[in-house]
Amino acid sequence: MGWYVAYVRPNCERRVAADIARAGYETYVATQKVWRQWSDRRKLIDKVVITQIIFIRCTLRDTERLERLSIIYHFLRIPGTRTKAVIPDEQLANFRAVLTRADEENVLFTSDKFSKGDPVRIRFGKFAGVTGIVEREANGAKYLTVVIDYLGSARVKIKAEDLMPLADGEEE
Repeated sequence: MGWYVAYVRPNCERRVAADIARAGYETYVATQKVWRQWSDRRKLIDKVVITQIIFIRCTLRDTERLERLSIIYHFLRIPGTRTKAVIPDEQLANFRAVLTRADEENVLFTSDKFSKGDPVRIRFGKFAGVTGIVEREANGAKYLTVVIDYLGSARVKIKAEDLMPLADGEEE
């Protein structure tokens, strides 16, 4: 028995977790209370920190049954293998503690799978399809640098979740 990471449809994390909890499983959706500002008011809301992801405490056999449900796309796997990743109880407990003790400070979750110098392609947004190199500022902000040979480079701030690594041999 362990915590497995399930990928679900966008903006459906709470509903899917509730459906699975009704089936008898322990679930967790990473949320945090943050202040949201509209033009006419300010409100404390419960924001999902890791979109499209829920944690489910179950057995490996249960994951196979749950994966057949249309509400779950797939489970997180150990990179380079077909083995489903299990999150240790202690790591999830620490993560929950950080979210509950953050005092309405915006906790940013990042997989930080890209390092300075990595060649990447943008997957989403108005820059979709653009390739370049990851660059990091002194303050930790990440930028995508698009190099133009002999001329220089252009740089745009980009979210890590919008990037994908370039396959070996793929053009930058």
